[in-house]
Amino acid sequence: MVFCGLCKQNRESKCRWTIKEHAVDNSLLKDLRVCHGCATSLVRKMLIEINPQEAANDTIVLSRTGLIDSVMLNKDDELEVAISMDVAKARKIVEEILAAAEKK
Repeated sequence: MVFCGLCKQNRESKCRWTIKEHAVDNSLLKDLRVCHGCATSLVRKMLIEINPQEAANDTIVLSRTGLIDSVMLNKDDELEVAISMDVAKARKIVEEILAAAEKK
């Protein structure tokens, strides 16, 4: 279980997702843990804006998107995927996704 920094809920996660926000000098500003649902929704939404053709595929190769900062195997043998982006922008996108889901 992870407490998601975007949707503010405790959720199960298939792997550890983090959003790393960097300053202008490339130092780490924030390191935010997010749930699997928010992370995958965020990656898909950003990919639609960046490359709609790639987003239309059933399988998305994360290493080609430019959104993934790193993919690591930690000491607990869990995958840790780091998304490099602005945390405020990530929150806005997830709020839009959740609002659209509530309307349905």
